[in-house]
Amino acid sequence: MSQETCYGKTELGRAELRARRVPLNPKLRALLVMIDGKQTVNDYLEKLTGFGIDKEAFTELVTKGLIEVLGAPVADMGNTFAPLVDEIPQEVEVVQPNVAASERLGKIYDFYNSTIRDVIGLRGFMLQLDVEKATTLDDYRDLRERFLTAVTRASSDAVARSLKRELDRLLG
Repeated sequence: MSQETCYGKTELGRAELRARRVPLNPKLRALLVMIDGKQTVNDYLEKLTGFGIDKEAFTELVTKGLIEVLGAPVADMGNTFAPLVDEIPQEVEVVQPNVAASERLGKIYDFYNSTIRDVIGLRGFMLQLDVEKATTLDDYRDLRERFLTAVTRASSDAVARSLKRELDRLLG
């Protein structure tokens, strides 16, 4: 395993975070929650070595079928928030596609996870666990207030307002 390898959760890994059926020690469960397919092994080791996480932790999660190798890190796509109306060329007709429920839930899940990781950081660990357990739109709506409180504490007012608008757009 290269320290530049990226791992992502398998379907079994995502299900495990909801159901808690595989016996995992708390350190491995915490690592499983944090794995997002965008950070390398080295990125995690820099942050978590003090918590007793090492390369063998990744090997154990792979062996249990909870994570899989994705390859090189995915490039950061920058700000993923909806573009401002002023940025849309006049000649382009904006059409809102009819988004399937599962695709919508996936977008909400991705929004929560990336924001918790990028804005709140490790302080958002318990919130991230709850995001992993969420399976319905109502579950995600129930997390809204806790999420917004954590974002407000961890960022500027402008960032918090922007994230609130985006979350409210996604939750409908």
